[in-house]
Amino acid sequence: MATDRFTVTCWIRRNGSQAANAGIVFARGGQMRACGFNFGDHNELRYHWNGANWNWDSGLIVPDNTWTFVALTIAPQGATLSMDSGSGLRSATHSGNHGAEPFDAALHIGRDPNSASRSFRGAMDDIRIYSRTLSPSEIAVAATRLGSAADPNPPQLESRLSSQVHLIWNPSPKTIQSRVYFAADYRSVREGRAEADRGTTTASMWTTPLLGNRPYYWRVDASDGTNWVAGPVWTFQVVAGAAFAFTKNYGIGCGGSQSIVPKCSAAGLPRLGSQSFAIDVERARAQTAAALLIGADSSDLAISGCSLLVRTPWISLPAIVTDAQGRGSTSLPLGTDPALLGVRFFGQYLVLDTGARLFGLASLSDGIHVAIGY
Repeated sequence: MATDRFTVTCWIRRNGSQAANAGIVFARGGQMRACGFNFGDHNELRYHWNGANWNWDSGLIVPDNTWTFVALTIAPQGATLSMDSGSGLRSATHSGNHGAEPFDAALHIGRDPNSASRSFRGAMDDIRIYSRTLSPSEIAVAATRLGSAADPNPPQLESRLSSQVHLIWNPSPKTIQSRVYFAADYRSVREGRAEADRGTTTASMWTTPLLGNRPYYWRVDASDGTNWVAGPVWTFQVVAGAAFAFTKNYGIGCGGSQSIVPKCSAAGLPRLGSQSFAIDVERARAQTAAALLIGADSSDLAISGCSLLVRTPWISLPAIVTDAQGRGSTSLPLGTDPALLGVRFFGQYLVLDTGARLFGLASLSDGIHVAIGY
């Protein structure tokens, strides 16, 4: 989609002098002219837009071997470059007409594809790209390392069979409290209206009331106690009563004594009446006990440097013993009772492993979400 409103923010740490026009985030090709964020010829920040503006010198020289916040904002009337290397935010603005670009070419991180010599030398982190022009106050907040919430659960556009949903997110490290907006109306959430405001929380989860079958929208704003950052709008749909058989992995496990994280997977689909359905584990410690933890809902409980991904779990007995390749399987034959349709549960393997991260005794796989259906 063509746009004349665009923002890039990121943290960079240059390693020595940069080549002239070394790219930070850059695109060229297709129907678009050269557009991007780059260095000039003496380690200063510059940019391209509409295949022009490349010879404007911002005067913002990035120090060597120092993590530095940098930003480029584009608006129809001009561009602003910003930088903060630890001594305060500095900005420079280049006024003039900046027309829309189609962005139909690949966006390159750390180089201008015009030449291999135009590659950034150093480290980059927390690269964020927006299809709008961030305000000066938003840039100032971004420079404090306060970020918006991420990793929504339910994932974007997912359908849920339950009429009550636990909304879970991953806050940025600087977040002290979050404000949740939730409603069946997109505009109410996007605009942060009072009817969608569900209040603040210091947790990273909020449970919805009972919901009907329709799409819902939610967003989580973050605060460091002084500033607020608006989060993106996410959506999911409730289809309670529908009976789609599916499995979906979620979360991150924690490694065993060899620093390898066990992997959980499904053998087949959890269809009503399936006698062959099973949940497998691989990449676990060889020839050791492993137990499948099962619960009615997901979780993200931090414990001993790991994440317990099943809420109030019980153990599926009997436990299994992994083979010489660290693989195993727990059989879960499914009945034919129609009452099972739409039933969902969550699973995670606990693997006995001396020296692993969980209290030095065990490792945990990622999680698996199972819904029984046709």
